[in-house]
Amino acid sequence: MGKVRNLVGKRFGQLVVLEECKERQNKKVMWLCQCDCGNKKIVSGNNLKSGTTTTCGGYRHRADNLTGVRFGHLVVIGQGEPVKSGKGTTGTSVCLCDCGNTVIIRNGSLKNGLTKSCGCGCEENRARILNKSNGNIYDLSGEYGLGKASNADIWFKFDLDDYDKIKDYSWSLSHRYIVCHQWKVKGCIYLHKFVMNEKDSMVDHINGDSLDCRKSNLRKATSQQNSMNRGEPINNTSGVCGVSWKKDKQRWKAYITLNRKQIHLGYFKEDEFELAVKARKEAELKYFGEFARQNE
Repeated sequence: MGKVRNLVGKRFGQLVVLEECKERQNKKVMWLCQCDCGNKKIVSGNNLKSGTTTTCGGYRHRADNLTGVRFGHLVVIGQGEPVKSGKGTTGTSVCLCDCGNTVIIRNGSLKNGLTKSCGCGCEENRARILNKSNGNIYDLSGEYGLGKASNADIWFKFDLDDYDKIKDYSWSLSHRYIVCHQWKVKGCIYLHKFVMNEKDSMVDHINGDSLDCRKSNLRKATSQQNSMNRGEPINNTSGVCGVSWKKDKQRWKAYITLNRKQIHLGYFKEDEFELAVKARKEAELKYFGEFARQNE
């Protein structure tokens, strides 16, 4: 088993890691965390790093994560820090307004419809165009189109000039991608491939966001090139793809895989983790070029 990266003191959503648990569950490293509401919860490191668990799971948190949901002219782009209220604490959300401003709004104000913009006057200055079609809702009022998945409170991006092309299909969220299921032909259409007119070739999301299907964020790629732009695997314990702890050598190992062959980048002492990461990133630029992951 590789060396476990210390998560003590780190925040994941509304959980702050207090200490590593001595006992393992199904060979997984477990961490004792404290939620912002005061409750404590034991969570696996994988669930913390992948974003699967971000609260203690108490009733007050179940609907707190509104990421991707639109309220009026506001789209939630992340969770904010909880704030004090008369009953203890209440959740907040980081929202992007149609005018471009970013604001932090209490979740209750969003859900109750009390706040629909950053206060810039979007309601008076912009005519929001909403179109319902095949279970989807489309917003065509901005520089690019927004579509709401038919099966989830998730919004995806597309170019306005693709609206006529996609409007007659029912788009839903499936395994992080926007797809249209075609039961008659026993398959599905991927939106990012559809707008690029690619049926068989791979299409890569340049910024790593699978919900951003604007053509400026898409490029044709081979399977190898597409894999170069993938994020950190869920089972990664170091926190960085291509860096692992070698117990037998008591060293960090940096490596990169190209054409199914692993290229060794070097061993690094326990306190040289950042050097191992640097070696990996430099190798990505050297071997992956334009397909090196950009948002990490």
